[in-house]
Amino acid sequence: MLTSVNGSLKGYFYEDGYVRTSCKEFNHDDVTDKFVHLTNDAIQVHADDYGKYESGNKMAFSDFSRVI
Repeated sequence: MLTSVNGSLKGYFYEDGYVRTSCKEFNHDDVTDKFVHLTNDAIQVHADDYGKYESGNKMAFSDFSRVI
């Protein structure tokens, strides 16, 4: 969870969990491309590139923290 109070940004994470990812790189050029903007598994599973970057378009918190 991310919060912002008076311009101060704080992030909170459970120890266990996962981040849902998309199978296409984010961009502002086409806001109608649901595979770019929606990470819901029911949407992503229909994309040709589903699982291209992470298995099942999901990344464990422990793996995500190594990326950021």
